[in-house]
Amino acid sequence: MKCLSCGFELDDDAVFCSQCGKKIELPAKELAEEVTDSVSEAVSDVKEDFAEVVSEPVEAVEKFADKAEDKIESALDDIKDSFTDKPVSDAVFNDSNDTVAAIDEVLEALNSQPEAAENAVEAAAEDIKEKAESFTDNIKDKAEEAVSDAKWKADKVASDVKDKVEEVKDKVEEVKEEIAPEPAPEVKPLKKREKPQYEAPVENVAAASAAPLYAQSEIGGSAPQQGTAPQYSQQQYAPYNDQFQPSLPEEDEPEAPAKVGALRISFAGFIAILTIIFLTLVSLLFCLRLGASGDVLKKRTEKMNINTVLDADLGERSLSDAIYNEAGFGSATEGQISKSDFRAYLAKTNLLQYTGAFVKDYADYFIEGDIADPSVDANDMADFFVQNSDVADECFDYQLRTADYNKIRTKLELKDTADNFSIEKWSKKAHFDLANLNFVFSYVTLGIILGLVIVLLVWIAVIVDGRGKHIVGMYGSIFSCSGGIVFIVGLAAVAGTAIAHIVTGWFIFYLCAALLLPSGALALGVGAVELLLGFIFKRIRRGIKNSDKRNKAVEKALMGV
Repeated sequence: MKCLSCGFELDDDAVFCSQCGKKIELPAKELAEEVTDSVSEAVSDVKEDFAEVVSEPVEAVEKFADKAEDKIESALDDIKDSFTDKPVSDAVFNDSNDTVAAIDEVLEALNSQPEAAENAVEAAAEDIKEKAESFTDNIKDKAEEAVSDAKWKADKVASDVKDKVEEVKDKVEEVKEEIAPEPAPEVKPLKKREKPQYEAPVENVAAASAAPLYAQSEIGGSAPQQGTAPQYSQQQYAPYNDQFQPSLPEEDEPEAPAKVGALRISFAGFIAILTIIFLTLVSLLFCLRLGASGDVLKKRTEKMNINTVLDADLGERSLSDAIYNEAGFGSATEGQISKSDFRAYLAKTNLLQYTGAFVKDYADYFIEGDIADPSVDANDMADFFVQNSDVADECFDYQLRTADYNKIRTKLELKDTADNFSIEKWSKKAHFDLANLNFVFSYVTLGIILGLVIVLLVWIAVIVDGRGKHIVGMYGSIFSCSGGIVFIVGLAAVAGTAIAHIVTGWFIFYLCAALLLPSGALALGVGAVELLLGFIFKRIRRGIKNSDKRNKAVEKALMGV
């Protein structure tokens, strides 16, 4: 048996649904079968009770008949033993074939001792009579008890049947009231119009009053007199009946909507895939637009650990050693400054603040596009050491001069160190002008992509012919997939890069974990919102499917009634 509300499989004797908690309302067909089974069971119980009542007295009578026979035989044995003068032959009792002789001997023995025989027979008869009366009373009590029990069960079954029938009638009435068509408007007949009267023009009132208006025609009709022209009288046509209402055309019952074809569903699925791509793209661009702006990246750069940055493993050397070699500090100072002294010097400089300013310029150039090319050159790198000359005087025994700074600048230019930070060089390697990235991150582009997502969502609704079940199903899949991708990307930016840096020790993972944390947090939030929308749409679709199942179950129940 299935629940009519949720379709859950239940036991046949269940009263309430264990899934949705609603009371089980059996259809009329199943109710009739249940009533039939109940009546059959009650009749079977009554038959068994009567069989039991009837069988018990029969067995009891047979039992006491055997006892009576034993007593009679015992009495006869006593009589036989008392007959000492004329004993009865044992052969009479042992030979079953000589019946007549046995009867004669018994009668002769009884005649010789009439009182003993009479007393034995009377005692046996009295005993049988008492047992018979006892069995009669027992049979009577059993019969009355069985009849009473059968009557009670029959009344109970009849009451249950009556209650079930009333419930079915109430359900049928409710359904009839819900699906009953509205009464058609009453159509009233038109009011009969009166024929217009014609008056002939007369020259004077006397002639008009004397001459008749119409002459009788041959066919019994009225016609104007000769020489006169017809003229309408002052009487107007009778108006229509104010209460008349034209009959309305009967409305046909709405046909069941056709199912959406497999081709439409497939095409809608293709559009849903495109929607997922564009929705994921606009979500990630939005997170980068807000979480990777110049000001945000500058603050994240300044908060990095200077020791972790300087000790970053770049393969065979650390970052501080790489700067020492690229700037030619050893040759510029004629070996007066060691690598360890240079690292201590960098730790006290404003390296992170200086780098953060350039990071801000790069981010604003790629995202905002409102500044010139911010590529770092050799002069910018040499200016860093010039600005931190006071720190150099504090850390080094050797005092850096202008000639030393010029040597550092020349060394950087010869090694083309600045090419590693040149946007032009990056564009050539990528075969794409990176200056155009600001168009990708602009709010206009984000608005266009978002509008395209909305158009695709509307298109999906049109393709599936506006069917709510298919629309919410497609929307749930779109938001769930897009939200899941965005959430995973945000989780990778927030936690994945940090875990990767701990495991591998690579500086690139530390850099990504430090700079992409705000964008990753935004991606987690946007992904969670999209996942929630997908969950809501899927719950709505599930509710629609359950409602359709309930409606089909009700229709089947009504057809059965």
